[in-house]
Amino acid sequence: MTVLVWLTLLLGSAAGDGLTVEAKPLKRNELPDRFPWRVQDVGFAVVQVRLHNPTTHAWTFNPQTVQVLSSKKKKLKLASPEEMTPKLMKIYSSTRQGVHGAAHVGRQPTPSEWERVPTVDPNRSPGTVSVDQGQRLRSLLEEFEIGEVTLQPGESKQGLLYVKSKKTGARLYGGILRLENGTTVPLEK
Repeated sequence: MTVLVWLTLLLGSAAGDGLTVEAKPLKRNELPDRFPWRVQDVGFAVVQVRLHNPTTHAWTFNPQTVQVLSSKKKKLKLASPEEMTPKLMKIYSSTRQGVHGAAHVGRQPTPSEWERVPTVDPNRSPGTVSVDQGQRLRSLLEEFEIGEVTLQPGESKQGLLYVKSKKTGARLYGGILRLENGTTVPLEK
């Protein structure tokens, strides 16, 4: 059973109104379908962030102003798909695995899923990857990433934050997601 952790953030003079935020580090088996789970093998952790705006005014969330702290209060650096892609491509090109072959789908992929997900080009020499394939992998990571978003009243948004950390999933429990205004959200189950 997943315990959801909600925190209400007070915004300016709107005492009583707030944004609801949930942060949860994901284990490998909790990653979304089509997500290249090997990110956890190359030193990155994935934190799911859910936002809901029950207030009467818009609220902007900028992930670049967020800090993630480990359970020992060590600041963990956020990672971007651009810096993650080269590390992931080393795995896929050296093992000659396609990205989909290493993605968590929970079932046999359909032919259209195989076509949508990047793979190593089998016509190239070992250790080389088509530039197009790297761009497609980065696009896949960007698809799941939470970007800057302005939530209108009643709107919700969900996405992933990428963090440089060898600790993933349950080993990040007890950590903290600190927002720009200093409010903290515990990283829990």
